[in-house]
Amino acid sequence: STAVEVKEKEKSTKYFTKFVFLVIVVFLLVLLAVGVLCWHLLDKRTPPKPPHVLMLIADDLGWADVGWHSSDISTPTLTSLARSGVILKHFYSQPICTASRAALLTGIPSN
Repeated sequence: STAVEVKEKEKSTKYFTKFVFLVIVVFLLVLLAVGVLCWHLLDKRTPPKPPHVLMLIADDLGWADVGWHSSDISTPTLTSLARSGVILKHFYSQPICTASRAALLTGIPSN
C-alpha cells in the first residue's frame, strides 16, 4: 500500500467516525425531544376536582334527636346525608355553643 492509499484510508475512517458520532448525537436529540413531548403531554392532564364538603351544625340538638341514633324523631334527609358521608361520633362539647362550634370548625379544642 502506498502513502496515498494510507491517507485515503485514514481520511475515510475519520469521516466514518464523524458520521457515527453525528448519528449518535441526532439519535439522542430525537430521544430527548420525544421524552420532553411525552412529559409535556402527561403534564396537561386535568387535575382532580376537589371534594365537596358540607358540614351541618345544629345548636341545642340532642344526641338522640336524629334518626341515625335510633330516635323517635324522623329525620330521613339528615339520615340519608349522614349515611353517605361521615358521622362525627366523638366530640367534646362545651357548656355554651360558641366554644363547641369554634372547636369543630378550627380543629383546635378550647381550654
